[in-house]
Amino acid sequence: MKTNHITSLTALFFLLILFSANLKAEESSDYKINNFTLRQSSWDNFSISFKAVSKNYTEDMTISGYKLEVFAEDGSLLKTYRNTSNFSIIDKNIGSKEKLSVRLSVEIGGEIITKETSVFASEKSVIVKNTVNVPLEDHISIGNVHVDCALMRRQFKHQDKWEKVGNFNDVGVTLFISNGSNKDYVEVPINKKSSNFDLSNYKYFDDLKMQIEKDLYKTNCAEVKYYYQFNWDRNVYVVYGGSKNIDREKNQTVVYSNNRQVLQKLVTSNNNTDGVSMASAE
Repeated sequence: MKTNHITSLTALFFLLILFSANLKAEESSDYKINNFTLRQSSWDNFSISFKAVSKNYTEDMTISGYKLEVFAEDGSLLKTYRNTSNFSIIDKNIGSKEKLSVRLSVEIGGEIITKETSVFASEKSVIVKNTVNVPLEDHISIGNVHVDCALMRRQFKHQDKWEKVGNFNDVGVTLFISNGSNKDYVEVPINKKSSNFDLSNYKYFDDLKMQIEKDLYKTNCAEVKYYYQFNWDRNVYVVYGGSKNIDREKNQTVVYSNNRQVLQKLVTSNNNTDGVSMASAE
């Protein structure tokens, strides 16, 4: 505990040194940026205005050039612009309400003076229409899925309304299947809106099958849950797809052949999940 306390004090000491150094550098400069303003005409389009002035005299100074850098919330650089007051971003590829930082660097009198401001991307949601059938044809591992999705965002001027900015063809889709309590999900990549799949080809299928069998023998009922993951440019959206109940009394249990190979004949589904899920993509 004492060592951690000393380490914290040391870190704080170095932070104070850095802050003091930056403050002195700013105070020693003969120039500064005034009235740095960021204007937004849509979710994608922006403009800036600013003035470079001398600290000793308030008159405007002639600058050699400047650049704008747009940073994502995680600090990664998204875009750089040079000597332009107008710039744009592709908002549909930015996370929901993600905070973006805009840094202005001005070259004047042989010095680089910086100023920074921030802006938020639009709020987004994912709408999912899905139908999952599993097990199919009495085989626990065989199933099919029909899924469609739309990436929505609030309109810029009418934020009580939503607009569509992307669809299934713009994303990578993965279906996650699990029983009600199992932490090991079977991941099924979905390449088409309508796809057939065999869960036995994917990792953790044996664990999922064992959990379903355990639930059936213990309570005569097992729950299967579905989630979708949408990889949209730099962003990942996870949406709940629905669930199904499997009733042992109304279906067949696992059948083993003489050589003890599992035929994977377990149940037929009692109902289909056919609905619309909407989740905020935050």
